[in-house]
Amino acid sequence: MTAVDPDPTSSEDVDRALAEADALAAAGDHLAAIERLSALSRVSPDGRLLHRLLDLRHAATADLSVTPRDPWPPQYDDPFPDVVGRPPEIDAADLTGSVLGAAVQHHGSLIVRGLFDRRQVGACKRAIDEVQRHRDADGTLPGARRWFRPWQSGEFLDAVLRNQVWQQGGTWLADSPGATELVLRSLGDSGALDAITEHFGERPLFSLQKSTLRRSKPELRLAAWHQDGSFLGDDARAMNVWVALTPCGGTRPTPGLEIVGSRIDEILPQDGGLVQSSISDATVLAAAGDHPPLCPEFEPGDALLFDERMAHRSHLSEGMTEFRYAIECWFFAPANFADDYQAFLS
Repeated sequence: MTAVDPDPTSSEDVDRALAEADALAAAGDHLAAIERLSALSRVSPDGRLLHRLLDLRHAATADLSVTPRDPWPPQYDDPFPDVVGRPPEIDAADLTGSVLGAAVQHHGSLIVRGLFDRRQVGACKRAIDEVQRHRDADGTLPGARRWFRPWQSGEFLDAVLRNQVWQQGGTWLADSPGATELVLRSLGDSGALDAITEHFGERPLFSLQKSTLRRSKPELRLAAWHQDGSFLGDDARAMNVWVALTPCGGTRPTPGLEIVGSRIDEILPQDGGLVQSSISDATVLAAAGDHPPLCPEFEPGDALLFDERMAHRSHLSEGMTEFRYAIECWFFAPANFADDYQAFLS
């Protein structure tokens, strides 16, 4: 699905599928209802279909029967013993749950080259532009039902956080029914969702507040070091998939990511002073030891996968001129979802 795809289905096809999905959901089979509409969404951009699908993904979390993987964390042998002070790198075809788990456990993160192909990169980048365009138009453009519908959690703090994300060029993924299906489909087709499911031992959930379409401005501002585990809760089991949609990192004139290239097992003191969860440069450098933080280079479609313990921040410097497009999608094991977050089934 792209921003310019025609709809080869008829209104009657969509009506029929929605009725079938509603019947399945009423019978308690949310998974089957999701699969029915998800299959149709591959060929139909109908806004009603996409809205209902997102609603079903949220509703499905209420009646999941989950069994946490035990013991946790699983123990993996290190498949990259010669990699020191930087993330291991693999091709997308080599991504499995055990490779992912081992890389994160021993090195803190994993770079997957070519996780998204050229078609997926182009579709996701166009979707971000469409979401931004419809958001700026406040729902007045044709296709608004497909591209922009802020998810109403009813929480005042969510409205505040959403505005902060907007100001930094981002939009929460679940605020766009069309982009949600596109991103989940791309992550599924790439093998990323299978790898995370294997690692967790459960089909993962994603969150409203932690999954974002990013169009980052090339501006110099303070960026805080942080570990997401400092605010996700002590019991959360999480894995982030960050996918670059434009060239970035290194010395390029595009905002990148600055990361600690080795495993940090503990949650570091939040002593940075920028925001509540920020970590000072001195604390990060001490945790990094002999291997200073780095800013890896990414080509469009390359991805960085890491859990809630990795220290990272946006890499911003003077002279940057290009916007960075990226997708950030945090997934959680259902039995250990983050406290106070809105959940959706992947």
